Amino acid sequence: MRELQDDVRELQVEFVSFREEVRGELKAVNLRIDHLTDKVDSLSKSVDKSMRVMMWIAGVYAVPMMFMLVKILVGTN
Repeated sequence: MRELQDDVRELQVEFVSFREEVRGELKAVNLRIDHLTDKVDSLSKSVDKSMRVMMWIAGVYAVPMMFMLVKILVGTN
């Protein structure tokens, strides 16, 4: 009976140690996920800004082209 109690205590100690290891690894994974989430948010903001800039550039080029197209279609050079 004594040997069984010793085995149970040993298993309990090993389980506590394993649980602490897993808890530490989960904290590291959660920190990494938070870091990656922040990076994705930052990239999303950068893409939004660059899309706005590209739309303005496209608008700047499109307006004169529209006037030239109208001139060509109407035929009043």
